[in-house]
Formats: sequence, structure tokens, C-alpha cells
Amino acid sequence: MTAEINFHAIFQSSEIIITCCFVLLKEVNYFCITASFNIHSSTDMKKIFMCLMMTLVGVIAFAKGKAEITFDTTTHDFGTIKENGGKVTAVYQFTNTGDEPLTIVTVSNGGCGCTKPDFPKAPIAPGAKGEIKVTFQPKGRSGEFNRSVKVKTNAGGGRKTLTFNGVIVP
Repeated sequence: MTAEINFHAIFQSSEIIITCCFVLLKEVNYFCITASFNIHSSTDMKKIFMCLMMTLVGVIAFAKGKAEITFDTTTHDFGTIKENGGKVTAVYQFTNTGDEPLTIVTVSNGGCGCTKPDFPKAPIAPGAKGEIKVTFQPKGRSGEFNRSVKVKTNAGGGRKTLTFNGVIVP
């Protein structure tokens, strides 16, 4: 993640005014910190130094990168499938568009035994691609179906939902 930091200090007699502005270019986040200090002793200088150090720690924490998962598509239509035609599988391609490794923590099974997800267990490097496979067993079912699975990762933004649907015929 790229961060731009602007720092300005104005000295006027025994007062110092410090302004730090931070812009995270990828996230388009922006914030400024302005502080005014009156300098009368070396203790005041120590306070200013501590304030600057705390600001620097805050900037490092704010600018830390993160993983981000971006799916090519989050839906799949199986169309018409036969009940005794065997299992069908949807493949959801994704890319780690963040700047930290992406870890898929869990993929739910959709709440029934008819759905089985398969996903990478190893971290996905920034810029790398991966896939989540969701296998559906139509045996013993008929008619329209709409299912979803939830993907939990170390990326922000909560769980991502992958959906699939179709029609089961005898």
C-alpha cells in the first residue's frame, strides 16, 4: 500500500505548530493531525517528541496493508441437471488484489449435506489467483434450487457470498 505523508512545522517564538497529513493512495483515505505546543523547557520538548512518536506509530498502523479478495464472478447457473446424473461443480475464480497474503479461513457448506466446498488452505500471495470449488449432489432432489456458501477470509469487509442455482429433473 502506498502512503503519502506531508509534514509541516511552524516555529513562532516559543510556540511550535505541527501538522501531519496522511493519504493512503490505494484506499483514498485522508486525515490530518495538527498540534500546537508552547515550548518553555526541555520537558516540553520531550512531550513534543513523544507526541510525534505516537503519531508515527499511528501512521504505521493506519498504512499497514491488507489482503483483499476479488471474485471474477460470485454466481453460477447449472441450468437443467439430472437427478441421477451425478455431482456437478461450480468453480469460482478469485484474485488477491490486496498487498498482504490472503488466507481463506472457512467456506460454509450451504447448510446441507448436498453441498461440499473445496478451497486453498495455503495463503494466496498478493496478485496471485486461486479458486473455490463447490460441488452439489442433486440425487434425491427435484425442481429449482438456489444455494449459497459464505467465504470467510482475513480480508476486511465481512464474509463473501457465492451462489449457485439450477433445475433438477428426474
